Formats: sequence, structure tokens, C-alpha cells
Amino acid sequence: MKVADTYVSPATIELLGSTPPGTELRVLCGKIFELPQVKVKVAALCGMGYAIEVRKGRMTQMHGRYIISDGAAWMIDHSLKDFGTRDCGASRLSSIRDLEQIFDTRWAVAVVP
Repeated sequence: MKVADTYVSPATIELLGSTPPGTELRVLCGKIFELPQVKVKVAALCGMGYAIEVRKGRMTQMHGRYIISDGAAWMIDHSLKDFGTRDCGASRLSSIRDLEQIFDTRWAVAVVP
């Protein structure tokens, strides 16, 4: 699963724990809140069998928030860190090839915090 979200927090990582164990998770973000706690949450998921990596990209390139998984993609209207705390909209995208290519390009140059 590929996740692009401008802002990531421990709540974001916790939410990703609702995917099946063993899921490979790539999280691309622009800013990380509470980095030490995010690292703790990532380590906990790794200990539960997840393959998760968080990378930080350039904020100037990111605004949209989206999830790509199993040949489908969803555009989310606010950060996953706030998921369930506010009204949220999500739209399934019909064509993901270009979106996935953009993610992969940004992922390749992003850094591990």
C-alpha cells in the first residue's frame, strides 16, 4: 500500500495498523509531527509483521492525500492523522497509473527521517 499524506503523526501510523498484518506500507509525507512517537509506532507495526517505511519528501511538491492499493486509489480530502475526528471525504480514482508514477518518483528521492 502506498500512502501520500502531507502531514503524518503517530495517529496516522496507528490507523495503518488496521490493514492486514504483512501488508507492505510505504508512507510518503512532507512533515512529521512527534517523530520519536512515530518511530515507536512504526517499530511496533514491524514487530507485528508489517513492512512499513516512512519517507519525507519536499512539501512544495505535495498537497494531495491519497492511498494506492491493489490497483486502486483513493483521494482523501484531509490528513489521515485526523481520520475519524472530522468529516472526511474520499473518492475512488478511476485511473491510477500516472498517480502511482508520481508517487514512485517522489519516493525515490525522499529521505528516511
